[in-house]
Amino acid sequence: MTTSNNTRSDIKCVKLAESLFQAYQTQTSVKLDAGDLTLEQAYQVQQMTIEKLDATPKFWKTGLLSNQRSFCAPIANKLYQQSPADFSNNTFNALHVEAELAFRINQDFLAKPEQASNVTEESVLNSLDQMCVAIEVLDSRLLDWQTAAENLHLADNQMNGALILGTGVPFDAHNPINFSQQGFVLSINDKEVVLDKGSHPQEDPISLVYGFIKEANLRGYDILKGSWLTTGTWSGYPSANAGDRVKVSFSDIGEAELIL
Repeated sequence: MTTSNNTRSDIKCVKLAESLFQAYQTQTSVKLDAGDLTLEQAYQVQQMTIEKLDATPKFWKTGLLSNQRSFCAPIANKLYQQSPADFSNNTFNALHVEAELAFRINQDFLAKPEQASNVTEESVLNSLDQMCVAIEVLDSRLLDWQTAAENLHLADNQMNGALILGTGVPFDAHNPINFSQQGFVLSINDKEVVLDKGSHPQEDPISLVYGFIKEANLRGYDILKGSWLTTGTWSGYPSANAGDRVKVSFSDIGEAELIL
């Protein structure tokens, strides 16, 4: 009896997802032998893992892969806290922090073919009604995260360790702020670590949202009304340590803080 390539692929994805789920549960890291993971397999593993953690995620992250394609990565609800946040009871294996902006999506974008095909850039922009300061804690379930292949990181939710949402302001995509001049500061233990402006990799984080919605729906994810999307680092990813106090402020938008 022979085993088809599809069956072997499915078995491989199930095993990888189980390993990642156990790593989440035990807050440890694992060595995964999957350097040849395809993009489709990476999303399959990602979905299997998040289904074990949280059937209906309301928090997401996005950015661009090396091929300039938008990615989608769910964040389990248990890894979210409102600022001021306290994650001092968590164990992180690769601890870094990022200053980000998150946006609330105030409309359902469902993966049903008849609905996904009707998604337009205008409808996505019109769905954004709130913007707030976010801190993303970076972590990895991958033991070799510094050298792991890109698709393995995607399977592992792009190194999300936690998400903190702070204060913010109403958002109108048709009357946006000038992100190229947007200033912010990231401090650790009251010491300024990054002070900059206009430093988002795409300059305008809103440019990522439409691609995120399309990719999420393509991968079978429903993006539900009230979901929050964090849109990538403005600060690089400075390292941090357990017990550190982290604070991020964006001028005229708000702030967020946490204890690690």
